[in-house]
Amino acid sequence: MLRRDYFLKMIEEAGYVLARLLGLRQEGRYQEALELVNDIYKDLFPFDPDLVHHTKPEDLPDLLRNEYNLTEEHLAILADLLRAEADLWYDRGVWEKATLCLQRSLALIQYLDDAHPEEYSFDRIQKLAEITEKLKDALPPDSHT
Repeated sequence: MLRRDYFLKMIEEAGYVLARLLGLRQEGRYQEALELVNDIYKDLFPFDPDLVHHTKPEDLPDLLRNEYNLTEEHLAILADLLRAEADLWYDRGVWEKATLCLQRSLALIQYLDDAHPEEYSFDRIQKLAEITEKLKDALPPDSHT
């Protein structure tokens, strides 16, 4: 019961923070939003944020599960955080960082989906589709010609 309460509180806090990130993004306060992302990494996860940004997307889920004992709930929150961070980088025109964040998010969500094939999740399927579509369109605006 205590563990469940902890995870519910963590998910609730993550939702609040993601909403705050969206607000900062809509206001064009990108530097503040990126600083908040960095703070979230440090507050919620037992590793340096650079670890996430320097690990190959396909290696990230196993590394986080095996080396840092992250729960599936942690992985889901991290995937959402990476998606939000990608949006900030796209808005600033930093295509490579944005694309890498999306690739890492996709790897985490795909890992979670593969871990429970018996559980159909509309939310996960929607996120997978959205990220896949964004990655298809992940070229800078002037390179579509």
